[in-house]
Amino acid sequence: MEDQNEDIFSNQYYLYNTTNGLLKKLVQPKKIGTGITGVFVPELKDGSQLFLYAKDLDSTQHKLAIEMFRAIGDAK
Repeated sequence: MEDQNEDIFSNQYYLYNTTNGLLKKLVQPKKIGTGITGVFVPELKDGSQLFLYAKDLDSTQHKLAIEMFRAIGDAK
């Protein structure tokens, strides 16, 4: 799902993904270099939440961060 229930005029894209039963909300800027790149997991298996983010990443940093955030939950 993409941009579900998010402001169309926001400076970020919001992408939703599920990996091994974990719902993840990925956030990335519409313009690389300006904005937040992050991941929010509302409920981990132990019931806690996870939120990781960085601001104003260059394109190399952004690509690496998104790859890492997408991998969350891949290990069993």
